[in-house]
Amino acid sequence: MPASTITVTPYNGSLLGLDLLSGSRTLVLSSLGSPTSGTLFDTDNSFGNDDDGLTTFNGNPVTYIGSGTAQPGIRVLGITVPTGTPRDLVVFESGGQIYFHYPDGAPNATSMIAVIIDIDDTPYDGLTPICFCKGSQINTPQGPRRVEDLRPGDLVLDIGGAAVKVVWTGSKTINLAGPMSMAMRRRLAPVRIWADSFGPGLPFADLIVSPQHRVLVSGYSTQLLFGLDAALVPAKSLIGSMATQECEAHTVTYHHLLCERHCIVLSNGLPTETMLLGQVGLRTLTRDDVEEISLLFPELLERDESEPMTPAHALLTTREGKVAAFMAASAS
Repeated sequence: MPASTITVTPYNGSLLGLDLLSGSRTLVLSSLGSPTSGTLFDTDNSFGNDDDGLTTFNGNPVTYIGSGTAQPGIRVLGITVPTGTPRDLVVFESGGQIYFHYPDGAPNATSMIAVIIDIDDTPYDGLTPICFCKGSQINTPQGPRRVEDLRPGDLVLDIGGAAVKVVWTGSKTINLAGPMSMAMRRRLAPVRIWADSFGPGLPFADLIVSPQHRVLVSGYSTQLLFGLDAALVPAKSLIGSMATQECEAHTVTYHHLLCERHCIVLSNGLPTETMLLGQVGLRTLTRDDVEEISLLFPELLERDESEPMTPAHALLTTREGKVAAFMAASAS
């Protein structure tokens, strides 16, 4: 992966890295410095313990601490309680400083007085591509079309039946046959969502996507657990209950589908997302891909700087998604 610029927040509190891993922690805002940017050079496009000493931040070796979620904390009746949507959080140390990195943007809420974090040493693989595999059938006004046949200017249908313009497509073939750690293989190998796993015709044929590609889950599981009618969960959340991961694959070709807005489309009949721009979304692309988008559609990147693409639905973490998927599978 080429060097990339990320935004980090220094942690200046008294807790050590291992202490931050000890369950839910409430950190007062005064323990956090001002957000700043730095250069990350990551050899394998991920964050994890196997990157220790190999990945660098501003030229200094990185020691991975953990990943999880962060929520705003507000004062209610004299106590600090979490509120708002959890945001992904990656914590690492470099050059003697602990940094917090929010891949999808920092938590924010009115009356926020603290950040409530919950992390463990699980590798963060949100830097893997969000894309479809060859052959995925995407609903369009003219009927289903294979994702590899779609081109900029074509229209797809969102789940509400509205036509949405495709503004960019791209593809990347990844060699999985070479030597790599099992952790890296799990970050890159495709996930096969079983036909009818969400009910008859959902999907109507096995759907193969990247591990981080989000699928829309709805029903009593999301209502009971999160108070949401529907939410997007990473495909890897479905492994074991609705899907398998094809870790034995030798190669995989992933296809990106960027529309004028983030939307939910039917792929093989199953509601799944299109590409969501943002720090993570851009880092999963090659430098040439980003330059092409910038050249052809500069307004998309400029808009994303000040007014990021709004997710089409609430986003759940992998851990939350696993629980919701298990309950949904038990009910189907």
